[in-house]
Amino acid sequence: MKIHETMIGYKATDANMMCRGFKFELGKWFKHDGALKLCESGFHFCVHPSGPWAFYSAPGTRIFKVEGREADVEYEPGSELKVVCREIRFIEEIKIGGDRNTGDGNTGHSNTGECNTGRRNTGNCNTGDRNIGNGNTGDWNTGNGNTGHKNTGDWNIGDGNIGNGNTGDGNTGHKNTGNCNTGDRNIGDGNTGGRNTGDWNIGDGNTGDGNTGHWNTTNRSCGLFCSVEPCVIVFDEQTKMTMEQFCKKYPEYYALGNKLNSDTLFDYSEFKTIPGWTLEKCKSLHEKMVAARSATNAKGE
Repeated sequence: MKIHETMIGYKATDANMMCRGFKFELGKWFKHDGALKLCESGFHFCVHPSGPWAFYSAPGTRIFKVEGREADVEYEPGSELKVVCREIRFIEEIKIGGDRNTGDGNTGHSNTGECNTGRRNTGNCNTGDRNIGNGNTGDWNTGNGNTGHKNTGDWNIGDGNIGNGNTGDGNTGHKNTGNCNTGDRNIGDGNTGGRNTGDWNIGDGNTGDGNTGHWNTTNRSCGLFCSVEPCVIVFDEQTKMTMEQFCKKYPEYYALGNKLNSDTLFDYSEFKTIPGWTLEKCKSLHEKMVAARSATNAKGE
């Protein structure tokens, strides 16, 4: 259980803004004076916008974005995660489309996002049910690009993985090929690492993470015998920040990476705050990636 001082979520009411006999109003705070217990006492709402459809389906149901204070969360992966809170305020009503979808291009029911085929997905382009994220094929995935069921992370192929980029089942870690690994980038079954102590290493004898060289005791070094983590270079310019510092300060980098992985044109200027960015650099980078993918696809035909 985790208690949040404030938290944003989504709540369903009937056509008259009533839930279990309690009448709500937009913009007004309501307070519960008794004990808080999930499914029993207190004000309830869902973390994800598709969640309320798991509990309410009557004609005339309305969905609202809400803010809760003193919110208790008992975490369970899935789009139906529900929260109980001490105080609640209705912020705005969410527009609902056909088949209870909030978004465009959905084939299915009760989706929040776009281009989902399935039910109760929060995200885009999911094929399956109750996914949180984008591009999942399967059910109950939390993350992006999973093929399988009940994965927590991104780009997993298999079931029950916790981590990213696993091919197999039951891995705890990242980019494993095989089953039941408790480390990262293993090929095989049941590995806990090789000569590397750390994660994401390509090389030998590294103590640290993300090294592509040998015998380093730092992170993300491409050299030999290094003990100081190098600063990240972005758009061919030195940032004077470690990777962790850069990712924390410029979280939009991840969205840019996803858009560069698509052939669809986008507004390059929305990422102009990233160090080293210029319109020419960003546009050229995207064009080169699109051309490279096109050449690769042509070879495969």
